[in-house]
Amino acid sequence: MSVEYIRLIKLIARSFYSGEVPPRPPASSGRCSGIDKVDRRGLAVLIIDALARDKRSWVKEEDLADVLKLHPKQLRRTLRVLVDEQIVRREELREKAPPKPEKPEDGAVVQESRPHLYAYCCIDYGKATDVTRLRLHLMRKALQETVEDSKAEQLLICPKCGKTWALKQLVYPTFLRA
Repeated sequence: MSVEYIRLIKLIARSFYSGEVPPRPPASSGRCSGIDKVDRRGLAVLIIDALARDKRSWVKEEDLADVLKLHPKQLRRTLRVLVDEQIVRREELREKAPPKPEKPEDGAVVQESRPHLYAYCCIDYGKATDVTRLRLHLMRKALQETVEDSKAEQLLICPKCGKTWALKQLVYPTFLRA
């Protein structure tokens, strides 16, 4: 992937996902596991950076958990949020387990290893940029509606030059009105 997309994804991660991802469950629930007590701020940024840094496109979840030294359950929770936000893609494949090096004794039946379910994940750069553009558009639209709903026109004065602008001009510049 090009360097520009990687930089964009890292900026998106730092601007939208620097808080707690996933958010904490409500305090009213009586039970709280040990993973819920861990500080999760910046965890999504850490995961996205690790996925962007890896030269391979798909990374096994187990390998990612080992590299980041995270509990697999904590990693899966955060990845689930990123998958729901369409930043990360996740696929599950059944693969045969690696063979056991032990030699069977005479007369012992060798059991075939059952296939294991492995999860792979990668950053979906195209969809991530589209989702971010949509998110920014909705934020701009909500801000514009808020400004238009305000009753009095607010004026802002530049402290350096003394020029006066209406708040509507600053929120929705003329080059975006078309």
